[in-house]
Amino acid sequence: MTSPAAPPGKADTFSLAAPPLLAALAPARNILIAGAGGGFDVYAGLPLALSLWHGGARVHLANLSFSELELVDRATWETEHVAAVTPDSASPDWYFPERTLARWLAAQDLPSTVYAFPPLGVQTLREAYRHLVQRLDIDAVVLVDGGTDILLRGDEAALGTPVEDITSLGAVAGIDLPVKLVTCLGFGIDAYHGVNHVQVLENLAALDRDGGYLGALSIPGRSREAALYREAVAHTQAATPQRPSIVHGQIAAATSGEFGDVQFTRRTRGSALFVNPLMAIYFTVDLDMLAARCLYLDRIENTYGRRQVIGRIEAFRDEVSTRLPRAYPH
Repeated sequence: MTSPAAPPGKADTFSLAAPPLLAALAPARNILIAGAGGGFDVYAGLPLALSLWHGGARVHLANLSFSELELVDRATWETEHVAAVTPDSASPDWYFPERTLARWLAAQDLPSTVYAFPPLGVQTLREAYRHLVQRLDIDAVVLVDGGTDILLRGDEAALGTPVEDITSLGAVAGIDLPVKLVTCLGFGIDAYHGVNHVQVLENLAALDRDGGYLGALSIPGRSREAALYREAVAHTQAATPQRPSIVHGQIAAATSGEFGDVQFTRRTRGSALFVNPLMAIYFTVDLDMLAARCLYLDRIENTYGRRQVIGRIEAFRDEVSTRLPRAYPH
């Protein structure tokens, strides 16, 4: 039997000898790792950033923020939609993951500015990204998702929490850059929001056929990156005790070899968690190929505010026929 032909231009791109995620970023001069879905999503990029920094790469961090950024001091703002959050950024908001991360980074003697975007529509968020691309001379963007719902194309049984993820995807898809990737950490976590992970795997397989899947990369539990990531998660849980990250609490537990119903916050009381090794694996895809498969990205292209995005996704879901969910058979 003949093997299927490799997609054009992809046959010799990657090798088993080097993780494709790192190989794709190797030529980049300035890398922007950005949380796609808001909240603590930027922490999903921290192990990758730590590895790249350790190797001498220039890496910058950004996040679509759920903080009340309008309360941040004006000196923090670079443009209308880009705040350069530092350890000293002043705000009365107790929920401020970007500043919490900036303070932890500073304590490690690492670059400690975390750029923050308010919730926006595609057009306005794209302009914010363009500002950073020009200002920092970025030639590679990695959108990171805590969970995997950014990989859903729109006709799945449920979409999880797509608004911020898909806005970020649409924003960066419209910018011309040498390297644009999406990587997800926390496989299985979105089951709480109804995501069927067999459909996530089906989407990854389709991307692989098109040459857009860069494979899976496990974070070794005893690695320097895993140890520092766990420290950062513990730091942010202490700084935000009223609302610790459920996503990163589970991922951090997974990198420690924990398994099953690992409870670490009252926020999950009454829910049965399933912490497992798959949560500590990066699943990476080509951003443009992922965007091309999204069935409703064109619907939100000309949006300027978050409410527009919400309304157009809801309208799309009212019209689309959804794929039947399947149970994982093994």
